[in-house]
This record gives sequence, structure tokens and C-alpha cells, in this order.
Amino acid sequence: MIRVELSYKPGFILCYVMSYEGKEFSGGITADYRFYVDENCPFKELMLRSIINKCMDTDFERFTALDEWGVPLEQFGFRKEDDVYAASAKDMKLPSPCKCGK
Repeated sequence: MIRVELSYKPGFILCYVMSYEGKEFSGGITADYRFYVDENCPFKELMLRSIINKCMDTDFERFTALDEWGVPLEQFGFRKEDDVYAASAKDMKLPSPCKCGK
């Protein structure tokens, strides 16, 4: 079973811990508003969706993320800016992974 729960981690404004097969992986938003995920997290897209879901209803104007999530960040509302991806909370979206009707 996969579990993703809110947690606390120094240096983060938002932190989730994912539990899977007896291991824990963290992800969230650092103090400088950058999306973060443990390199070895087996379900990075699930972590990304959890973080975005929590951010979408805020008034924050700028989050950044690196291309480390295993999915195209543009589909979640991010845009490429130099060496990072950036998005405001109002630009973020959670696209359906369903390919129904296509």
C-alpha cells in the first residue's frame, strides 16, 4: 500500500512523506518555494500531484521545479524559464491521466 501524508521537515514550507514497502520518501516545497522530491521516490508523479493539490488554492505567485519528476511539468501548468520550471498557484492544474476517448 502507498501512503502519502503531510509531515514536518525543517527548511520546508510544505512536506509530505510517502510510505511504500517499509520505506519512506519525502517531497514538498522548500523555503525558497521550490518543489522537491527524494531522488529515489518510486511514485514521483503521485508526490507531484499531492503537492500541487495543496498549492492550487493558495495565492502564491511563483513556485519553481526542476525536471526531476519523470513527467512533463507543462501538463501541470508549469512553464520553462531558463534552467527551471515555474508556475503560480492559479496556473497549476491536475490533468487526468485517463486516455478515455482518445
